[in-house]
Amino acid sequence: MKDTIINTFLNLLNDLDYEDISIKLICEKCYISRTTFYKYFKNIDELIVVIGKKVLDDMDNIYLEYNYQDILKIPHNEPAPNFYEMYKYIYNHKIIFSFIFSDKCPKPYFNKTMNSINLKLSRLFNKYLNETQSKEATTICSNFIISTGKALISDQTTLTPKQLSIMLKNVIQALINDSDIYF
Repeated sequence: MKDTIINTFLNLLNDLDYEDISIKLICEKCYISRTTFYKYFKNIDELIVVIGKKVLDDMDNIYLEYNYQDILKIPHNEPAPNFYEMYKYIYNHKIIFSFIFSDKCPKPYFNKTMNSINLKLSRLFNKYLNETQSKEATTICSNFIISTGKALISDQTTLTPKQLSIMLKNVIQALINDSDIYF
């Protein structure tokens, strides 16, 4: 039932703004009572936290699975597996990321998502760059991920997850290899 509630909420996000989704509406769509809803979640905010935790856990697992690779040794026309898997995950979970990347997403959750992305990028850049360069490179790449992620989920790009991951990897390689670009 917990998954049914989550999926119903995500489906409602297709048609409604976050603020317009009530527990009553979720219960009606699931054919359950409010008591059943409260058995699994205290409120809609907790429902979002559960969804968010799953997304962050999934993204962390993608990062951990492919963290062993040296980004500089990946050929120019090949994707970094972790970025490729990340973009595929974003594409396959468009509803969730439409919410995360929207102005409707509660700030603490959006910030938690961004902190997770920034931490992973920072760890990568800290291997190759000094602290100031790493911060600049992390900001550039996290903005790149957000803008390309938004384009991907809204179908405003013809680029595939593989192509986007190659672009991101090439940007990262350029930021690491060209120290003259930093101020």
